[in-house]
Amino acid sequence: MVSGPVFIPDKFPDLRTCARNRWSNGVDVVQAMSPMRVLSACSDGGDGCYVISSRFPQTSVADLWLHHVSGSGQVQASVQIQPALVVSYFSAAVVPAPAGSCIVVFAPPAFGAALLAQRYDALCAPVWAQPVRVVPSAGGFTGLDAIGDGAGGVILAVNSASPTGGGGLQVLAQRIDASGALQWSAGGVAVSGPRAPGGRAQPALTLAGNRIGVVWMDPSPYGPSPITGAWLDLSGNVTTGPFAIGVGVDWRHDAAPRRLVADPAGAMYVAFSPDPVTAPVQVMRFEADTGVPAWTRVAVALSHPMAYSIAADGAGGFLLATVDAGGAVSVDRVDATNISHWRYTAARAFATVPVAALASQPLFNHARLVTVTARDSGGAMVTFEDHNGTTPRVMSWCCNEKGVPATSGAIVAVGGGMGRQSAAVAVRSANDTTVVVWQEGSGANGTLAGAQKLGCCPPDVPPGRLLVPPLRLPCAIPIDFPLQPFGGKFPLPPFGGLRLLLTCGSRGWRGGVLPLPSLYGAPGIDLPGSFGVRGVPAPDWTRMTFRGLPPDLRIELHTHKRERVAVAEALPDVEGDLLQSLTFVPSARTSYLLVFLVRSKNVDVIDLPIGVQVEHGLGKPPRLDGPDVGDGKAGRDKVATKKKAANDEKAGKGKAGRKKS
Repeated sequence: MVSGPVFIPDKFPDLRTCARNRWSNGVDVVQAMSPMRVLSACSDGGDGCYVISSRFPQTSVADLWLHHVSGSGQVQASVQIQPALVVSYFSAAVVPAPAGSCIVVFAPPAFGAALLAQRYDALCAPVWAQPVRVVPSAGGFTGLDAIGDGAGGVILAVNSASPTGGGGLQVLAQRIDASGALQWSAGGVAVSGPRAPGGRAQPALTLAGNRIGVVWMDPSPYGPSPITGAWLDLSGNVTTGPFAIGVGVDWRHDAAPRRLVADPAGAMYVAFSPDPVTAPVQVMRFEADTGVPAWTRVAVALSHPMAYSIAADGAGGFLLATVDAGGAVSVDRVDATNISHWRYTAARAFATVPVAALASQPLFNHARLVTVTARDSGGAMVTFEDHNGTTPRVMSWCCNEKGVPATSGAIVAVGGGMGRQSAAVAVRSANDTTVVVWQEGSGANGTLAGAQKLGCCPPDVPPGRLLVPPLRLPCAIPIDFPLQPFGGKFPLPPFGGLRLLLTCGSRGWRGGVLPLPSLYGAPGIDLPGSFGVRGVPAPDWTRMTFRGLPPDLRIELHTHKRERVAVAEALPDVEGDLLQSLTFVPSARTSYLLVFLVRSKNVDVIDLPIGVQVEHGLGKPPRLDGPDVGDGKAGRDKVATKKKAANDEKAGKGKAGRKKS
């Protein structure tokens, strides 16, 4: 029971129900005071994801990093895969591996560089004794792509440059099992046959049942580039091809969402835009071991030849997200027989991007303007860049299996950052969710990579925090009172602002109850995802620190089942403000509420802004600052003793005052 006459009902509801953003305001995966780029991302086989980033500390100097974000939205580990080299960029790809691990394939484009692969565990520690040299080094490697082989290993394709540095030699493919053993010939399987004329072929892979589809574009500086395909079996034998597919505009796989997806029954879909001016997007279906398309679908004219994204829909067809010439953002679902299912639904033109303004930005990455992933239930999750405001933001929109928006007001910002957000990549995650990773400006020179887990809610439910508003109890703090994330008494991070209004009580005391889920997603208050949404893993620990409290205030944390979890401890503060801290081990199966109780004579209402800082992480929580912080009553007494000693010194009653006398 609560200490004090604060009423909590016997069956307080579990208020965690649904939210679009499952990791609150998002996760800062990595920050740097230099330009940075997100190269690749994949699921960790569960609720989290792996991210590969590259930093550019100097002109023509780059390094390579791997990061693991857990299902609860914690950056579990990071490791530098490749120290800085004098190169303009890295080619890198990451795919899931057994036991929550991943396999990374990477190489710089430098002459004589090696193409390497390494498996990393959840703590980003190498699993194999040494990196695997995938194919012999030559003039370097470009245009890398990699996919899982369905058995815990990886299949990759790469363009091997000429040993003389004079151009492309051929497109090579290789397969590596989960133990790091090469499964095909040591030199790789030559897929492209004769020398690729342009020398920088961009390969793409997909796994279609027991066949591997390989498609590559050989970029031409003089116009649309030839696209070629081939089929391999799982033993590395070329069963069909190479065969001509058409001509298209550069689809750099290191910068773009996937352009090639599979029907698991044994077919692949190839998407490309053949004309750089009118930019219509085409999708061809090729049955396994055939070099002639079963059918071709011509979709809308794009705002840019790379402004589209394709994904398998989980039922043998595909999802196609586009930004058309007028800036309309749409998504369509097409089945294996070339029938559109969402053409005349709300999935068409659900948002608009000012493409005319983007056309004047020569370095803008149109390939990541929009991306799409499939939902477990048959719907779609779309992310796109919104350039209608002063600062570009990455937004998300989702629909159900009928193309109907799965949430009323379905367009939601994916992160709470203040910088320019762009270049998003998205991967499917567990429990009908998608993880999106983006790049964001941070201050004058800094950059960061942010991540968010996205989910959907039932139709006609406003997005944001809760499906069902919490109960309006006599002693509850209303959740619609204004927050002050960047203003008022607590203008700077890490403290967000909350208006504490204690109106309940009798003579001599005031109190209130605040359900924690009501704060989920609020700016400046970074609650873990499990506090607001069922099904999101909880972090190992959570700490809430409150500043600007009235004297003699007691804060307790309870579950919705009336179980007391923790009591706040008083902390010393150099600014003279009263601080209290709650540290506890949260459970993903529990909803929490804060209980406030303060002694106050002849006062009907206590109304003041307080600062709230939330920290959470994996492993053990960090120690609180200062050696004078203790646990329980001893800690509070120690803080009180320090304050009394300071007051005595001011009044001349302390040690210095006695010496003076």
